[in-house]
Amino acid sequence: MLLAIDCQSRNVLARTRTGGEPVLAHVAPDGKSVLVLNHRDATLGIHDAATLALRSAVGIVKQPEKVAVLPDSTVAFVLSRTEHRLSVVDLRRSVLVTNLELDGNPSDMLLKPDGGELYVISPEAHGLQVINTWTHEVGDYMVLGSAPTRGVLSADASTLYVSDSAAGHIIPVDIANRRVVREPGTGKEFPIQAGQSPGVMRFDPDENLLIVVNQSSGDVAVIRVRTNSMLTMIPVGNQPLDLAVKLF
Repeated sequence: MLLAIDCQSRNVLARTRTGGEPVLAHVAPDGKSVLVLNHRDATLGIHDAATLALRSAVGIVKQPEKVAVLPDSTVAFVLSRTEHRLSVVDLRRSVLVTNLELDGNPSDMLLKPDGGELYVISPEAHGLQVINTWTHEVGDYMVLGSAPTRGVLSADASTLYVSDSAAGHIIPVDIANRRVVREPGTGKEFPIQAGQSPGVMRFDPDENLLIVVNQSSGDVAVIRVRTNSMLTMIPVGNQPLDLAVKLF
């Protein structure tokens, strides 16, 4: 079931049926469509944002979990953490363009703000794969560590921070030059120490701090972005999985 809720009154404005086991609803950048990932059906439901009516359902990778959409709302990329493929869907024609073959099952993907590149992280492949979103081709590949898991991209798209859940640290990547950021004065690569099994990361609103969820150690690491150094660790409880940062 897909619901539209008025956030001020908290009233349900509309509802409609979806495919089997919907796990994510994503509004396209143009605000005209709502994309629903149906986990059990392996489909991408394309709904009208005004009425929630289903326009079409496109077959995609099994057990889809995450979607990224180009800024012009023409193409969607769908990730499954159980498949070493990435579905590319043409939203204008409501058709599957291709399933891109990846090196290992992906754990996360991040779209460059201008839409030109998609960064796919894979623990099995120990690195990062770069996809050209215009040609739908897998391009550059970077080895990053033992089990790179999740990522967060700076607003200017200059630096990609990747958590390595096995090694317990964060890897800052100079995305334009395709290399790990090096320590000033020494030229050495320097991963940033975090807790045990770091995963999800978020910036504070000014991007001065990077906040990292450490699942196994039950805390969050606060990293100063300017120096790429640990500021503090805050206990938060057993097995934390995600976090949200207040924007005001």
